[in-house]
Amino acid sequence: MAGSVTGDAETQISNTKRRVGATLLGLTIAAWGWLLNLIVYLIEEFNVKSIAAAQISNIVSGCICMVPAVGAIAADSFFGTIPVISVSAFISLMGVALLTLTAALDSLRPNPVRQLQAYANLLRKSSSVSFTRP
Repeated sequence: MAGSVTGDAETQISNTKRRVGATLLGLTIAAWGWLLNLIVYLIEEFNVKSIAAAQISNIVSGCICMVPAVGAIAADSFFGTIPVISVSAFISLMGVALLTLTAALDSLRPNPVRQLQAYANLLRKSSSVSFTRP
């Protein structure tokens, strides 16, 4: 009877490891898919140049890679696991909701004409500053 309990425990641990591995694989695929589509989204919807979109994507990728370490430190040192997981899930949900709203509502997207005017004003100001003599 003791042998069957040990075998059942080993089977349960093995099944748990498989589930955790499958969950992590799915989360990784989803995160990379979202991150790679971020560049296309920034270029097509927000009229961002490709170099700037790649830089923004790299910054977001760096932040995504740092969040687990910061969350682990916060959970171990200050708050505990449940509050950190709850806050992280809420922040993630709000990010997805904001991304969905910017995709669905035209009023949340930048107007290309206003962007061109802002770039022109910035260029005009920077060129006038750089060519003036003291």
